[in-house]
This record gives sequence, C-alpha cells and structure tokens, in this order.
Amino acid sequence: MMRALQRYRGTPTVLIGSDIPDVTCTHIADALCAVRSGALVFGPATDGGYWLIGARNIDQYYRLLRSVRWSSAHALGDTIANVACSKQIKYAAQLSDVDDAFAFRQAQHERLLR
Repeated sequence: MMRALQRYRGTPTVLIGSDIPDVTCTHIADALCAVRSGALVFGPATDGGYWLIGARNIDQYYRLLRSVRWSSAHALGDTIANVACSKQIKYAAQLSDVDDAFAFRQAQHERLLR
C-alpha cells in the first residue's frame, strides 16, 4: 500500500479494498475531497480494519504501516497509532468487507433484505 501511495505522492490518492460490496462513487469522492484538504483518510471497516486509505503527501507518514496487525480487529488502531497528529486524520463511512465465507453469506443476506 505504501508503495502505491508513494507512486502518486503530491496527488490526492485513495486505495480501496476489492472486497467492499457496498462502496459507492460517493464514498470515494468524499474521501478524495478530504485528501485534497491535506488529511490522511481512512474508511473504517466493521471488523476493525479499513477498506480505504488515502493521502496527498504520504511522505510525512513514512511509519504509517509499520507494526500493524493485519487482518485483525487492531489494524485500524495500529495504523492510527503510527500518526503523530490525529488532527490530520479524517474518516470516510464505515463499511463491511468480505474476508471469508461467513462475511460473504452475511453480505448476500443483507442485500436480500434491501
């Protein structure tokens, strides 16, 4: 993720997971607006991780992804702990991701209820 964000340093950039069934163009547009203001943006996932990360100048967050317990309920918290000033952080909508068969069935069920 860090390499992808560094590739576009200086340009508002967001990365999203490919397992977010409810993500919309509006979610992404809102995150890009926040990034344009100079913020670091996260889209929290319901499982404690995040479905989106965005930055304009990622170089100021060089330690951002160090010591993160990936694929756990601690991923977002660990990442935020690496940011020196939490005032620089903005959040997109909280969405669910589909990490396993149970989450897939749950997402299907929720869609049927809509």
